[in-house]
Amino acid sequence: MSIEWISKPIFCQGKKVSPGLVWTSPLLPERDEVSFKIRLVMKSWEMIACEGRLCSYEDFDLMDNYKESLRSESLNEDSLCKIIDNFGNDLPGHLQGDPIEVDPRSLLWTKRS
Repeated sequence: MSIEWISKPIFCQGKKVSPGLVWTSPLLPERDEVSFKIRLVMKSWEMIACEGRLCSYEDFDLMDNYKESLRSESLNEDSLCKIIDNFGNDLPGHLQGDPIEVDPRSLLWTKRS
């Protein structure tokens, strides 16, 4: 999937909750929206995976690593693009829809920065 997933809007129960971003444009100015999109998809995936006991310890470490990476004060354009690309490769099954659909509960637990 890689970085292209960021261009897809995210919907929840038919309502757009996050727009698609142009991945060929600078994304650092959109850092808050990128962070929101990643956290929203992660939370949706986490809820589904935890219900079925499908999360491993490594999965929780992966989620924590993304959260920490997005908070880094030294984040630049290249490192942000790498985070987006890695996320697309780590969770391709949850990013295939167009638009991306998230679990409604994920909105309850994910706040915009």
